[in-house]
Amino acid sequence: MILVFGDIPAVSMMMQMKGHNAKLPCHMCEIKGIWNDISKSHYIPLNQDNFSSASPHQYNLSALSLRTYERFIQQAEEVQNAVTAATSDWLATIYGIKDIPLLSSLTSLSFPTSFPYNFMHLIWANLIPNLILM
Repeated sequence: MILVFGDIPAVSMMMQMKGHNAKLPCHMCEIKGIWNDISKSHYIPLNQDNFSSASPHQYNLSALSLRTYERFIQQAEEVQNAVTAATSDWLATIYGIKDIPLLSSLTSLSFPTSFPYNFMHLIWANLIPNLILM
């Protein structure tokens, strides 16, 4: 096995990711969310000038810091080896990783590059309706 496909919730489950509930919700990059008290979730505006706690204040989408296999596994091990459940939950929210994924034992898979975004959702669900409207 060299690639794993699925919709974003399925990929999040296979990778042991928290998804949109995490401060780092993306499984490919390390873009940081800002807590939104209204929706009770993390929000990621590309321009964060209006948020004093945000760093950086502007994201360049073509130069996002990507997750690496080594860092992903190191963070997953930190979460799993936390001394208390509260520390584990806190680290999981910060890193966006809940546990060491079972599939990480397969040497042919590399986290996160072996888990590309779902072609059906990227192209057919988004592009085709826009082309029809155009």
